[in-house]
Amino acid sequence: MRRAATFPAASSVGPTCLPGRWGACPAFLLPFFRKPGCSFDKPAAPGILGMSIDADAGGRMSGTDGPKLAHWAGALLWGGAAALTLALLALPPQIHPDTETYLEHGLLRPPLYPYILDVFRAMFGDARALAWVARFQVLAIAGAALLLSRQVSKLLALPAAAAPLLFLLLVLPGVKFATAILTEPLCYALLLVFWARLAQEVLHGEPGRSRLLPARAAAALLLRVQLVFLPAVLAVHYACGLVGGRRGRAATGLLLLGLCLGVSFGVRGLENAQRHGNFAAPSNGAAH
Repeated sequence: MRRAATFPAASSVGPTCLPGRWGACPAFLLPFFRKPGCSFDKPAAPGILGMSIDADAGGRMSGTDGPKLAHWAGALLWGGAAALTLALLALPPQIHPDTETYLEHGLLRPPLYPYILDVFRAMFGDARALAWVARFQVLAIAGAALLLSRQVSKLLALPAAAAPLLFLLLVLPGVKFATAILTEPLCYALLLVFWARLAQEVLHGEPGRSRLLPARAAAALLLRVQLVFLPAVLAVHYACGLVGGRRGRAATGLLLLGLCLGVSFGVRGLENAQRHGNFAAPSNGAAH
């Protein structure tokens, strides 16, 4: 009578920071799931080519190799991120039919982006201004993606390779429009920064911690009307803080949000009155 095949149970040897029994986990996967401060339960013996092998675990790699692999993986990904950013900086500006309306402060355009274009035209002249605006937009997207990727990796205690991978995933959607002389690149960068700071407040349970969030939400309206949902999201966030007991900072945040929104509407009204003789912003839904 043939004897049924049996398989050994998964060993408990493995990184202490990971849940469950990881004895059957492939060794090459462990470095990518390893968190900072992770260690293995049993000491490892020296192996071939300087690789530490755990003799009791059937020849699996020990914790000394995890940080090295994670470090090299992170370095390679950061190198790719730097190469992508440099490639975007070398691209020429993309001129679209709507670009002219921003250069001329059109009535249907919020005033922030046209004024940014005016600043670059004054600094570099009309011939080179748009090229420098395109570079500025690329750096804004890269900086915002770097902030959000590092913030998420820190808050969630992700491995070292997670931050550059998340950076690439955040920058890639902006490749198509990063150098376009339109509001989309700066809107995307502003969204990334806004979500990074908002996530920090939510995970720490401290609404109103960042005094600049209301200003960012108000600036979004001066950049693009469609970002009107950002002040709404922020108001709900502060309202939850009032209900949850964080009344001091949440109330201050609501007050600052109302003040910044008032300044935003006032600035746009004055811009319209000065240039077009009409204080009220267009209400036909055509504004961008």
